[in-house]
Amino acid sequence: MARTLLEPATFMLRPDPRWSGLLRASLLPPPLLVAGWLLWHHGLAVGTVPPALPVLPLLTALSALAGQLFLVRRMLHELPSGRIVQLQPPTDSHPDWHLDGRPGEPVCHVDAGDWLLLRIRLRTERPRWLALARRDQPDEWHRLRCALQARPAATAPLPSSPTPLPPAER
Repeated sequence: MARTLLEPATFMLRPDPRWSGLLRASLLPPPLLVAGWLLWHHGLAVGTVPPALPVLPLLTALSALAGQLFLVRRMLHELPSGRIVQLQPPTDSHPDWHLDGRPGEPVCHVDAGDWLLLRIRLRTERPRWLALARRDQPDEWHRLRCALQARPAATAPLPSSPTPLPPAER
């Protein structure tokens, strides 16, 4: 008997190896923008008494860079290191999602059709980020997206319409 899309089965997923490179590359533009801003600010002062360098914008830019560095480092630490991960959707006997046997809840932050960025909030550990590309798991892709978008069955029945249909729709 063929398996349907509604039957839960474990997904064997390969994280997208390009994601860690993209995270590292995102650290390059902010220092370049700060350096460009400093050069531009210094260029305005040529031929005149150089004004005092505005400290507040510089401190704001440096603190934003430090925050970005912290977040990128944390996300890189939470990425699975190029190995295949098992993501198991909920079943009747296990109502939770499981990532490599640990219960958690996936949250889809980016769904670009052929690319997903998931954050799995594990119950006992820090969350894990999972970047997935369709080219790495073409056979599982549609079923995975359906399982991630599926909502649990409603516990209460839908309310019936209190007003009857208009005569034209009878």
